[in-house]
Amino acid sequence: MPAGTALMAASGRPRSLRTRVLLALGLTLAAASLVSMLVDRQVTSTRVRAESQQLLANDLDVAARSLADDRGRLMTSLRFNAQSLQVDGVSRTTGPVDLQRMAGEVQRNLGVDGVLFASEEGAVLAEAGAAPAEGSIGALTQGSAAVPRYVTGREGQVLEVLSVRVADGLWLTMVVAVDDARAFALRRLIGRDVVLLHDGAVVGSTIAERSLVRDALGDAAQEGMVDAIEIMRPEGTSLVGFAPVGADTWVAVVTPRLLEDLERSLTSAGVATFLAVLLVALVVGYAYLRRLTQPLTRLAETAEAVRRGDAGERFPTGGRDEIGELATTLENMRATLQEQVGIISRQSEELQGASQRIATVRDVERRRLARDLHDGVQQQLVMLRLRVRLLDGDVTPEELAEVGRSVEAVIEQLRETSQAIYPSILADRGLTGALYSLAGTSPLPIDLALAPDPLPRFAEPVEGGVYFMVAEAITNCVKHADAQEVRVTVEVVGALLTLLVCDDGVGFDPAVRTRGSGVQNLRDRAAALGGLAGIRSEPGVGTAVAVVVPLGPESVVGALEEEQHRRDTPVEVVGVAQAQLLEDGVGVLLDRAFTDDQCVGDG
Repeated sequence: MPAGTALMAASGRPRSLRTRVLLALGLTLAAASLVSMLVDRQVTSTRVRAESQQLLANDLDVAARSLADDRGRLMTSLRFNAQSLQVDGVSRTTGPVDLQRMAGEVQRNLGVDGVLFASEEGAVLAEAGAAPAEGSIGALTQGSAAVPRYVTGREGQVLEVLSVRVADGLWLTMVVAVDDARAFALRRLIGRDVVLLHDGAVVGSTIAERSLVRDALGDAAQEGMVDAIEIMRPEGTSLVGFAPVGADTWVAVVTPRLLEDLERSLTSAGVATFLAVLLVALVVGYAYLRRLTQPLTRLAETAEAVRRGDAGERFPTGGRDEIGELATTLENMRATLQEQVGIISRQSEELQGASQRIATVRDVERRRLARDLHDGVQQQLVMLRLRVRLLDGDVTPEELAEVGRSVEAVIEQLRETSQAIYPSILADRGLTGALYSLAGTSPLPIDLALAPDPLPRFAEPVEGGVYFMVAEAITNCVKHADAQEVRVTVEVVGALLTLLVCDDGVGFDPAVRTRGSGVQNLRDRAAALGGLAGIRSEPGVGTAVAVVVPLGPESVVGALEEEQHRRDTPVEVVGVAQAQLLEDGVGVLLDRAFTDDQCVGDG
């Protein structure tokens, strides 16, 4: 499985960038909306709570003032009735029947729960309506009589008592019940539920949850107005506040469920707003992201087509944003890749052709070597064997000398044959010794220049390839150039080995003259080393052969040996940049041969 396919299979179905961005946008908006909703709710709740407490305080103040105003109005009416009784001559000696009648008239005038006449010791002399329990009023004095007292009635109810002196030893006392009726009267006045408490107990209430208010009072301050306290009623949370209205007597105002209703409304409104904002944001974000990701989708589709091998598929360019720059970069990469693939394809075809030609040349060389061994060495050995058999027991010195010469001739021919196959000096002394030996045995004068001299040792394929290329070039000069001198220059330039062989012979026109296989053999040997060979010739001027070979594992031979050893897929043996470098190097060498007048003649 190809690496890209395996990677896609391992990663599973690709996740959409649009989906991930929308998800991130939704989560961000959700978090922001939630935080905003919570903050708004907290701020609003705090403000509403403060306003509710202020409203509760105002209601408490109204309730307390209303009780005080009622008390003051009743006290004024009580004094007026007391003065009327004084004018009528009512005194401590007035009979009980008359006092009983006058108490009833005063009760009807005041509209209170009860009126009675009492002595200074607090004994009841006559009464009408509700009356306190025996002895609960206490002694009456001029300083304390006008102060409201809260006493227990005969039926167990709590009564508020106010007294005014009518005559010596006679007091007119007004009784007002502190009960549910009075609480409802306050409710009609202030529009809120009211609870009246005395001595820690609820004595009047407009709500059923009396114990909740009583328990709340236990946690409240014992003096002054108490800030809002929350109580949990069946219909929800309410606020209750307390204000003192007398000795151990409190009035409590209970608000309706304003805060809870408001919080519920705020929650509903916040959720609705959050959902609306989220929906609008997702719709707008989806539309925008779709427009934004369409170019990326096209780029991905084009990249997938290129990955499948359709290098002609072009990336859409023209945008001015970052995506447009990315598309331009990808298109440039695709064009470069297509060019590189073309170059590699051509190099592969050339390498395949060179390999086939090398194989053919090797077969020809094997047949020539077999023919040379059969016609030369083998025939000489057969003749030598026959000659040895013809010798008698008495052998003359001349016959032995003749046999020795024949043996020397066979040995020399074997040496020449082995040198043609692979010179032993090349393996022993390297390329430097082999080239000097080749120059010394050449029929033409050879001007050999090495840089550096001596050359370092190279890989065996490089040394053998360069040696046989020099030998092939010299052979071509001897056969075809009619030259007086041949110049051979071998240089190490960085990671490249350059070879230039030029002569001052007759030259030829490469466009019209077909040479033998020697030039093609040179190109094939250079290609086998991952290098490049070139030739330039001009009639009457001379011929120059230039070869550039990379030093290292880039050579074809080394790559093919590594490939055969690993049994892996074919390796790329020549990079595109290196191919251009080799071509430039060959061109420079050929230009130098003709323009610098270093090799060829003057014509």
